[in-house]
Formats: sequence, C-alpha cells, structure tokens
Amino acid sequence: GKLINTAITVPTANEMVEKANNSSEKIQINYGGKKEEAKGEHTLGETSDARLTFPETGEKKEIVSVVIYEKTINEYAKSDAPELSVKPKKDEYKQYNLTQAQEEATTLTHELEHATNKKHLEIIKSKDKDKTLTSKQHQEANTKEYKAINEFGEQNKQKSVNPPPKKVD
Repeated sequence: GKLINTAITVPTANEMVEKANNSSEKIQINYGGKKEEAKGEHTLGETSDARLTFPETGEKKEIVSVVIYEKTINEYAKSDAPELSVKPKKDEYKQYNLTQAQEEATTLTHELEHATNKKHLEIIKSKDKDKTLTSKQHQEANTKEYKAINEFGEQNKQKSVNPPPKKVD
C-alpha cells in the first residue's frame, strides 16, 4: 500500500522493507488510528509479539505486529507541544518538509528495525515483563529513522529544485 510504496523510495527505508520481506518472522504491518496516552506522550509506532487464529481452520500463527499510528503522527507533527523526548524528530519533519506519508514511512523504518533485529525480538517476544528494549536498542532504531528522514529531505529538496514540467493545454 501507500506506506510501503513511500518507504521504498529512499535507501534506508527500502533496506528495512527488504529485510522484513526476507525475515523468517511473519511481520504484519497495520495502521492504527491513535494510541491514547498521557498528555504529552506520543507513541508513533509499536512492535509487539502477537498470535493470530484463523477462524476458518482454527490454525494459530505467531507473528510480529507492527502498528503505525497515523493519527498520532499527524497530531504530533502539527502540535506545538514541547515534549523533550521526540521534539527533535518533529523539528526535522518541518525542516525537511516531510509529507504525512513520509513521516509514517520513517516511523515504519524505526519499527522494522525492532521487528527484524534478533536481539530486539528476543526482548519483544520475552514473557518476562521486566525485560524492555535498552536505550542503545532504541538508538539503533532511531539511527535508521533519522537516516530515512534525511533521505526524504534530500528527495524533497531535489523535487523543489527540479519540479516536474507543467502541463501545457
């Protein structure tokens, strides 16, 4: 769909989509509207362990679920809230003139790093609720995400320097 089609237009996001496609894990990507949270909190995407049961057959499958909260991304990108943890990302969205689809694709890049990295998955799939991703692991995903933000920024700059030809009637 639109999310993948946007993601594959820049190298880092495309690499993560390919990694997900080639993963031995079954990865399901979903759009969620908005995650309800405390004021000032913004979860733009989430990766979790999930089990699906197919009603026709009763077959159960374990999957990795990636959810992109497009309404949260949209509200976050437009808000003037001074939240410290994710404010630099919002500033880069504006600096690079990212579209909503590009913002969603950068969040997908981040979440696919969690969904395809074996060390991240061990924690995500752990039944031990005290195990959480470390700040270093979040930084690995953020590095991919910021790289994609910069690549979309370059892409947007090229489009503004070389706009498509205007149609003549």
